[in-house]
Amino acid sequence: MLSKNRVIILNDGTSLDLRKIKWGAFRRDPYAMFLLGELYFTGQGVGRNLKKSIRWLTRSVDKGNTNAMYVLSMAAREYDDEQLHSRIHEMLLESAEQGCPLSMRQLGIDYHNGDYVERDLYASRDWLTKALEADCPDTRFFLGHIYFFAEEEDLRDRDRGLELLKIDSDEGNAEASYVLAMIYREGMVSEPNQFLYTKYIHKAGDQGSGIANLIYGDMMMEGSAYVEMDREGAYLRYRTALDQGCEAATANIGMCHMFGLGTEQDNALALEYLQRGVEADSVAAMNNLAMMYANGVGVEKDGAYAVELYRMAVEKGSMNALVNLAVMYAMGNGVEQDVAKAEELLTEAAEAGIPNAQMNLEALRNGAQTTRNVISFSNGKIKGVSVEERDEE
Repeated sequence: MLSKNRVIILNDGTSLDLRKIKWGAFRRDPYAMFLLGELYFTGQGVGRNLKKSIRWLTRSVDKGNTNAMYVLSMAAREYDDEQLHSRIHEMLLESAEQGCPLSMRQLGIDYHNGDYVERDLYASRDWLTKALEADCPDTRFFLGHIYFFAEEEDLRDRDRGLELLKIDSDEGNAEASYVLAMIYREGMVSEPNQFLYTKYIHKAGDQGSGIANLIYGDMMMEGSAYVEMDREGAYLRYRTALDQGCEAATANIGMCHMFGLGTEQDNALALEYLQRGVEADSVAAMNNLAMMYANGVGVEKDGAYAVELYRMAVEKGSMNALVNLAVMYAMGNGVEQDVAKAEELLTEAAEAGIPNAQMNLEALRNGAQTTRNVISFSNGKIKGVSVEERDEE
């Protein structure tokens, strides 16, 4: 958004004269009051101010402006006013019944989520269908989601759901592409389809999904039948994912710098990104940062802190951290040596199919050292690495 004098250039390229809008609003023109309220809600051309937005939108609604009802119902969600919250559904319903497609869509979403009204998937479907028939944007995704995932047999129509999601995907909706990827990964249509899973994850990433770029980066890091190994490309995907708000990518970026995977080996950067990941509650970052402290890689060795981090990750369900915690018990690193405890943890991890767990378990039973750790990538992909081998990686 750009502003020059009193002319506002909106994000869609539309130009508005703020002085004329304010003049009209103070003269109680319903449309001008609506525009001014919407500007205060979006913060375009004026400082974002919910209180002023709600005041002008309420005045516009009192004059019968249907579009103002929709924007007011959205602004009210962010405003701490129980009385106003109690009117949200009522305003949307009245606006939708008067033909506002955006209100129809939002009613469908609210019924789906149970926001400001009792959850009702049938009502959700009906309002979303009306919104779609009115050519309301961003409606197919929600309607397709209902048709595909509904538990009620008389509501579920997976063919129709797939059709709507694919149309939305083709029109650039990253959420639709990501959901399609998960559908094919889990085999919700027939059998799991790795080709279509990869296709839609790649597509979602290119359309701006941070989590999809994170996952596709892991595919590139490892290589597969459908993705050529490209570690530099993987690292760039991780950076893109982080730029798109996916904080989980910090764990992957940190490990890339720790082992020089697709970028320069830099322990300082590895530490920076892994610490950031831990602050963002990333289990993978907890596990990987613990490995740095456990082995003194780029930091002063601190086994006790490593054990603390491993335990935090285990409590959050990380089986990779369970293997590494077992190694700490086996070696007495940061904790009193307890071979029996190490064997117990490794057995649990081995039964879960975690790489290196069985190898470490056999080494432990044969009296050998258990030194191979398991590093974590945030989407669940794992790769066994010994810190002594990082230069070979």
